[in-house]
Amino acid sequence: TDEDLALKLEKGNEIITKITSLSTKTDLKKEWQVKFDENKKKSEEITMGINNCRDSKAAIVSGSDLPVENISFDDGFLTIDGYQFKENQICESDAVLILANILAKINPGPIQIIGDASILDSVKLDMLNDIAEANNKVMFVDEVVRNANDMVVVGYEDLVKADMESNFKKLDGKGKKKEPKPKKEVKVEKDLTEPTAKDIYDNNPNEDKTPEGGENEEPSTLF
Repeated sequence: TDEDLALKLEKGNEIITKITSLSTKTDLKKEWQVKFDENKKKSEEITMGINNCRDSKAAIVSGSDLPVENISFDDGFLTIDGYQFKENQICESDAVLILANILAKINPGPIQIIGDASILDSVKLDMLNDIAEANNKVMFVDEVVRNANDMVVVGYEDLVKADMESNFKKLDGKGKKKEPKPKKEVKVEKDLTEPTAKDIYDNNPNEDKTPEGGENEEPSTLF
């Protein structure tokens, strides 16, 4: 019947679709396999080159006169005693000692600047001193006084407050008017030794003292 024929055609189309899909997948698989083989070959060549570089580097390191023992280069990193020389692999105080030891070996001068040594405890300070003595070096470090008894902890807010108070006092002093200073009274004392007009008149024997000569008149100050 027509219905049976339609069902057979539908099933046939489904089979054809699956076959086509499988064929497409097979072709894609072959293509991907070719790319995989090519990339694998490149990877093997690169790996071989890396191994050759590592072998050459190891030969250079082993044949070199390195200033510090137990130094190696693994995976592109400097390692000391098997630990990578990185911030998350080594503490800062150990890094100071390691660098001081390396610089002491390669620095021809007698003076060596270390810098901040406050992170070193007494044991590691002694180790740093041993490095300096072993290499005949004079090392300069920034150190703090560890046994200080007189110490004042001043907070940032206290410093700001003190600075503001000082500025306010300066401004307050500028706003005030200066009061005038009181004038000093200067007393002039009369010289008692200076002769008066009467004294001069009485001591002049040649002066006419008769009433006609002006005895009853006021003595003159003009001579």
